[in-house]
This record gives sequence, C-alpha cells and structure tokens, in this order.
Amino acid sequence: MIDYIKQAGTIRCKNKRLILFYFAASLLLSLIVVMPLRSFMSRFLGSSLMRSRLESGIDVDFLIEFWFHSPGFTAVLVPLLLLVFVSYLCINLVFSAGTIGLFLQDKAYESSFFWGIGGSYFWRFLRITLWSALLFIILMALSVLLGNLRQYFHGDDPLANISFYWRWARIAFRFLCFGYVMMVIDYARIFTVQTDEKRMYRAVLHGMYFVLRNFSRTVPLALFYLICGLLLFAIYYYASPLIAYRTGFLAVLILFLIQQSFIFLRMVLKVSLMASEVLLYKDCSERLMQKKYAKNIELRPVVPPSL
Repeated sequence: MIDYIKQAGTIRCKNKRLILFYFAASLLLSLIVVMPLRSFMSRFLGSSLMRSRLESGIDVDFLIEFWFHSPGFTAVLVPLLLLVFVSYLCINLVFSAGTIGLFLQDKAYESSFFWGIGGSYFWRFLRITLWSALLFIILMALSVLLGNLRQYFHGDDPLANISFYWRWARIAFRFLCFGYVMMVIDYARIFTVQTDEKRMYRAVLHGMYFVLRNFSRTVPLALFYLICGLLLFAIYYYASPLIAYRTGFLAVLILFLIQQSFIFLRMVLKVSLMASEVLLYKDCSERLMQKKYAKNIELRPVVPPSL
C-alpha cells in the first residue's frame, strides 16, 4: 500500500494541471450558488434585526427567520442547486475518465488525449453510476434485515441498550455499504477504460469482484485516504472559527484562503486516490495474468537431436 501511495505522488506531480481542473470546477460551481445566496442575505439583513446576532455565528433561529422572510429564495435556490449538482456530476464524469486514461497510460497531461477520453467514456461512466446506485439501493434494503434479526433474537420489546447497539450496527452497516459502492464505482471505471468494456453491468460486477478479491489491499488504501480527509476536515473545522467571527477585510481574506486551501487539498487527495487505485488495479491485473500463464505452461523434457 505504501508503494502505491508513493508512486501516486510521482504521478500527481506529473499531472498537476488535473488538480487545478478539479479545483477550478468546484470553485466556479460554488460561486454560482454563493452569489444569489449573498444577494438574498444582504436584502434580508438590510430589513431585519438579526444582523446583530451574526457576530455570535449563524444558528437555527437565524436560518428559520431567513428562510421564511426571503421571498423567492426557495424558487431560485432549489432549481439552482439541482442544476449545479447535475453539472458537477457531469464534469466529474468527464474529468475522471480523462484522469484514469492518463494514469493507465502513465502519461503527462495532453489536452487532446484527456478531453478525448473524457468525452468517449462519459455515457459509460454515467451508466456505471446508475448501476451502482441500484447496487446501493439493494444493499440499503439488506440493512432492513438487521432490524428483523434484532426482533428475531430479542423480541418486539428489547432492552434499551440492545436497541441502541442494533441501531448503531445498522448505521455502521450503511456506511460500509456506501464505502463499498464508491470503491466499486472507481474500479469499474478503471476496468472500463482499460478494456474498453461497453456493457456497464459487467463492469460493475467486475468492480464488486475485484474489491472483494483484493479486500486486504483495496480497503486499507481507501481507509488511508479517508483518514487523511477526516484529519484535513478536523484541522479546518477547528481552525476556521478562530477567524470566522472576526471583522475586517483581512479576517475575511484569511478565512477565504483557508477555505480554498481546504478545497484544494481535498482535490489533491482525490487525484492521489485515483492514481493509487489505478496502480493497484494494474498491479493486481498483471499478477493475475502471470498466474494464468504459469498454469498453462507445460514442462516438457527437451530431447536432444540425434547425431
């Protein structure tokens, strides 16, 4: 696992422009939402006494007041959020296809290659997402069985601590299912680009099989980047309040830079994860091919030619 992470750093340095692409897309789409929100907020604060409470932070009362006393806010924001979400999904599908193509070929960024691969595999990646959504729904339905198992073992009226532990078990199971589906999506995409597979249900099945077959490698690798992301979020969560409630242009500028640095580092982790997964997939595929070839080799005695 450490080797994949180190090699991913080398690949990431060779494709720094990819990180800028992901970061720029995230920044531009967030501005599309922030600008109308800022306009509604300024109008609301201009005619409300809630402005004086902002120094202590935004609470639930402020949000409820803003929601019910901002005419047109819901009609504007909800369609806008839906549009931004769909746009972000489509852009990420194109970017991920181009990124995987570059990493599989071990190439530096080339505009024609990156955008060509991204456009070629867009619809296939979208179908992978839909098939994976179906897989996630099936796994979520299985979580209902945990409640039935609790009822089977402990009856209709279990003790409070038993209900508590079973409830947390269901939550943990759902998180595990979500993580599993995300890994399946990643490796199904890698398989699709490497083999040019056109039947996406087969790609998803291959991703499911690959994750389970290489469980001791795929899961620790994903956990490493997950822990890095959580540590990054914890640093941001505890560092931003130190500046968030200060006034003045400098405080706003520092807070903006901290937020953008957090987003940028998230994109670095995202690209690094994709590079590590591609390296892991290539390594496991090569080992599997070597085993198949080794089984097909028949050792026959060499008969010297007659003199």
